[in-house]
Formats: sequence, structure tokens, C-alpha cells
Amino acid sequence: MRIIVAIAAIAASASVVVTPAGGIAEFAATPSRYWVSDRTIHAIAATPRSVYVGGEFNLLGPYTGSWVELAPSGAVGRPWPVVDGDVQIAVADGRGGWYLAGDFRSVGGVARAGLARLRSNRTVDRAWKPPAGTGSISALALRAQALIVGGEVEKLAGKPRHGFAALDARTGR
Repeated sequence: MRIIVAIAAIAASASVVVTPAGGIAEFAATPSRYWVSDRTIHAIAATPRSVYVGGEFNLLGPYTGSWVELAPSGAVGRPWPVVDGDVQIAVADGRGGWYLAGDFRSVGGVARAGLARLRSNRTVDRAWKPPAGTGSISALALRAQALIVGGEVEKLAGKPRHGFAALDARTGR
């Protein structure tokens, strides 16, 4: 069994794999395998059966990004693509997928500037390409084949907008 821990006290963003035997086994290969805390970790101690972590944190767990499925029990569900940034609002697409808006630059490693569509198979819809815009989106609504975006939207597709715009729900245009 391995426990992966981000150790902010040792070096900014340094992540190591700690084995139950107490040794450092290897550097973690991908961000999705990291464990993170909400604050600073100051101490790690290991016994043959356990690893103890102490510090100024309240939460410690696997890195998920900012879009996570939770079961009623509180357990993390099947993974979705990692959202690199903040999700402000989401709306179901009616087919098991989601439209997301927020302050993010990529989803699942695919460049998406604040708007993305996730398919029901838990992948980023690469064909759904919304136009570049300025301002922030804090509201989404799906009506027939239109995705309505609202908030402090200033420009979208190079045209001035006054707080909202409509996108084709199938293509993002």
C-alpha cells in the first residue's frame, strides 16, 4: 500500500510516495495520484502498519480537481476529467453529461477557457468549442438546443454582450 502526500513544508509542491515501511519509494508520476492537504504538512512518521501526517491542515485526500462526483455516503465516485481551476456553475446536458463554467484554463488536459462540456462517458467533448470571450460566467441554462450563459459577460465571439449570450448546445458556437 502506498500513500502519496504533498509536503508543502519541505518544498513548494513537492510530492513523494511514502511506503508503510517508512521509506520514500518514488516520485509520484501524475497529478491524479497525488494526495493533497488544505494547508501545511509539517511532519510525517511511519510504522510498519501506518503512516501518520501532522500539520496545520483540516482535510487530506486524493487530488480530484474541482469537479467531483460524491456518493450519498460521501465517498468519491467514478472519476471525471480533472478541472484545472474553479467551477462556478454547472448544468446537466440531459444526456448524462455536463456543461461547466468557471475560472479554469483546461479540463482533462484539453484547453478550455472557462467553458467546457463533459460527455456522459466522462470525457471532454473536444468537438464542443465555445468562442473566446471576456468577463465571467456565473449562470448557465439549457433550453432546447441553446446553452444560455450569463454573468459579467462582456464579449463573446468578438461581439459585445450585455450580461448574457446564447450558444449552440451541440457545437458551442
